[in-house]
Amino acid sequence: MPDVGPMAVELARDLIRVDTSNPPGRETAAARLLQDFLAHHGIAAELIGPDPDRQNLVATVKGRGAGPSIALSGHLDVVPAGELSAWQHPPFSGHLDDDGYVWGRGAVDMKQQVATRAAALVALVQSGIAPAGDVRLIAQADEEVNTGGVGMSWLVANRPDLRTDWAIEEGGGGRIDLPDGRIGVTYGVADKALLPLLLHVRGPGGHASNPGAVTNPTVTLARLVAAIGAAPVERELVPTADHMLRGVLGSSAPSTASVGELVAAAQAAVPRMASSFDAITRTTFTPTMLTGSQAVNVIPDHATCRIDCRLLPGGDPDAAIARLRGILTAAAARGDVWELEAIAAPIGGSASEPDATFTSACEAALHRVDGDPALTFVPVLNSFYTDASHLRRTWGTTTYGCWPWKFTPPADFGSGVHAANERVLATDIEYAARWHMELLLGLAEG
Repeated sequence: MPDVGPMAVELARDLIRVDTSNPPGRETAAARLLQDFLAHHGIAAELIGPDPDRQNLVATVKGRGAGPSIALSGHLDVVPAGELSAWQHPPFSGHLDDDGYVWGRGAVDMKQQVATRAAALVALVQSGIAPAGDVRLIAQADEEVNTGGVGMSWLVANRPDLRTDWAIEEGGGGRIDLPDGRIGVTYGVADKALLPLLLHVRGPGGHASNPGAVTNPTVTLARLVAAIGAAPVERELVPTADHMLRGVLGSSAPSTASVGELVAAAQAAVPRMASSFDAITRTTFTPTMLTGSQAVNVIPDHATCRIDCRLLPGGDPDAAIARLRGILTAAAARGDVWELEAIAAPIGGSASEPDATFTSACEAALHRVDGDPALTFVPVLNSFYTDASHLRRTWGTTTYGCWPWKFTPPADFGSGVHAANERVLATDIEYAARWHMELLLGLAEG
């Protein structure tokens, strides 16, 4: 059986070298590279999807029918690299530096995860152990934009034969120091939903040299956006967030406390996750994109702001829009002309109830790889969207987000996600590959 760690590192570097920036995606090139890798190790994989340039890869190792089926899933697209001058190493070089870091777009989000899962599948096949249930590798397109209808949304709708009982996706695996002295490893059991909104402000427009002649939509927009940022927090505790906060606090969790008190206790216990604890207990409205005049000497007749609204699992989009309208109404002055619209249906917003058997298998694999029997899995609600929502909603698959890592400093691991200088230590790719391998072997042996 090959050493799964170095194999995963080299595959991750090869995948990073394929530019799958989305838009436009063009993930087929990466899918073919992965297909060739699997074929070299005796595993057949199919490329499927409605767009020849944006194919998804699926490989299946048939099981004995004696246990749950499982999918190891991850997306092949990445966000654009941005300004190349901001990168210490070219974003599509897959550079391995003298300190052991693998650099490049997708080094964390999430080509290194796809590589570890593919390498673990090879290790399973070469072990000669027939798995109890089917094991499937899915490497999908279009997670980052998720509007093309070519990735996981297409797969779950058009290939129900690929459904599995369990799945591993992205959105967990980091370590936290728990108040009782143990080390927790997060695994995502739920995601918030994205509801994209657009705020319009209108006016007659005019010459910028005479600002008193008209109401300036840009100034009005600035006032309304500031009101969004200053709005009071309204918290809500959904079951998955409650499990997360109490899982972090353990025996120190207050038996009776308001949502705000519970959040404050968790923030004090694990300061590094303070913003996450805040985000998972409320609907958030984040202004992100502003437009106004296209000329410096013109007061525009139309200014806009795109707003990233994140709903808790099961959240009501109409209620969220109504709340934001209330904030804007309170901030608007007499005569302001504005409107708020939802520019797409909510995406994501799903939860899986933790499965004791699945969780135990994940923990046992981690104990074997790490050697620390005190490591414990902590369920978390992710404040962001992942493709896990498609698996949960359409297939009813119990889906965890998990890619355990240990050696990369958290600041390095997170700072490059959707930003310049994305990087991860090769030792973490090897560590995660061995965890995936141990998970598959453990499940195969029952």
